[in-house]
Amino acid sequence: EEDEFGSSPAVYKLEPGSGSKFGNVTINSNSTSKPLSTQARAMSSSSKPAESSSDSNKPQDTLEVLTRNGGFEKTHFWGQSKDECNVYILLPQSARGRDLKVSVTGKEISVLFCDAEHFRKKLRYPVEEGEDSFDGCWEVLDHPSDKTLRLLRVNLVKKSVGMGIVLWWSRVFEGDHEEDVTKFPDRAGASDSFQKNWSEATEAFKEKVKSIVPEEIEC
Repeated sequence: EEDEFGSSPAVYKLEPGSGSKFGNVTINSNSTSKPLSTQARAMSSSSKPAESSSDSNKPQDTLEVLTRNGGFEKTHFWGQSKDECNVYILLPQSARGRDLKVSVTGKEISVLFCDAEHFRKKLRYPVEEGEDSFDGCWEVLDHPSDKTLRLLRVNLVKKSVGMGIVLWWSRVFEGDHEEDVTKFPDRAGASDSFQKNWSEATEAFKEKVKSIVPEEIEC
C-alpha cells in the first residue's frame, strides 16, 4: 500500500530560518549558509599537488665546479682538491652501473662497458691503494649540460709526498694535456703565501749572515 507521499521519495529544500510541517511533525532549518573563509579556500587550493621544480644551475652540477683545479680531455675531464682528485669519464646516455666493470689500481683505471673495453689509461701520479681507497670509489651520474651523455665519476685519494706538502696534479693520466698548476684558483692563495714566507725567511737569513763576525782559526 502506498503512503501519502507516493511510491518515490520526495526531497524538500528548506531555506535558512524556515520550517515545514509534515503531519504532526514540524521541521525547522536553523542552519545558515556561509561562504568559505579565506583560510578554507587556501586549504582547498593547497590540497592540489605542488609542481616539482629542479634547479639545473646548482653549483655541484656545473662543469666549472667539476673541473675546478683541473682540465678537459676528449674522453674525460677532472678536478682536484689538495687531497683528492675526481675523474669524470664520458659514457653513452644509455649507460647504467650494472653495465660497467670498473677497475681502479694504483697504476691505472680501466672500464668495460657491456663487456667491451671502453676506457683504459695509466695514472700520472701515485694514489693511495687498498680496499678502503678503491672500494665504492665510483658512481654513474648524469652529464650536467649534455643530455646525450652520462658520466662515470672515479674518486682518487692522492698519495702523500711529505708532511705539509701539497702536490697539485698537472694531469691525471699519462699522455694527457699538461695544465699550468700556477693558474689553479685554489693554488693561487697558497702560492702567494708561500712566496711571501720564503721571501721573508730569505731576507732574515741575509741579515743574520751580515752580523756574523769572521773568526781566525789556527790550523
